[in-house]
Amino acid sequence: MKTQMAFVLLVSVLLMGKAIYAQPQISRDKIPSGIPKEVRDQILQLYSPEPALRAFGALELGRLGKRAEPALPFLLELLADGTQLGTVAFPFPVEYLLETVSHAAAVALGKIGKSAVDPLIARLGHEDWHVRYAAAWSLEMIRDARAVEPLINTLKDKDSDVRFRCTVALEKITAKDFGEDPVKWREWWEKNKKAFQKGR
Repeated sequence: MKTQMAFVLLVSVLLMGKAIYAQPQISRDKIPSGIPKEVRDQILQLYSPEPALRAFGALELGRLGKRAEPALPFLLELLADGTQLGTVAFPFPVEYLLETVSHAAAVALGKIGKSAVDPLIARLGHEDWHVRYAAAWSLEMIRDARAVEPLINTLKDKDSDVRFRCTVALEKITAKDFGEDPVKWREWWEKNKKAFQKGR
């Protein structure tokens, strides 16, 4: 608790006068009442006006793994938060380079795992490229076969960053490398999807 309080104070000093409001669009009164306190506390962090604290809350939820499943709708909302984080020293190791709050939400969803797959797939078609990029990144971490075909479809995305993220996700999930060529990916998938899905 002391570590978290120190982090909150540090972030407040670093970001004083730079608060950006991009919290989940879900009303706070929609937070389930019967969930564990540790999950509820971190969901509330997602509503902070401080971007680094929103990222902190997301990462803490990711550290809870499957226990944080009640937070899925709130983390999915946070995928649209493209607020830059700058240089933030989190009070625990972070294995990824996090440039935005959206990236932190993506990591959290990736750690929560398979229960996030279907809503993440749905967000590959979102109008905001931050959301599409982050959803592909989360799916890359989860490595579920259900994501292969939707990721192939998203290789036609107009945004080059999204296409890159989908390509990396496909390579991680399938251990194949056809670059950003959706035709080659689809040819391979049509020939191998039954065996691949059975093996997963």
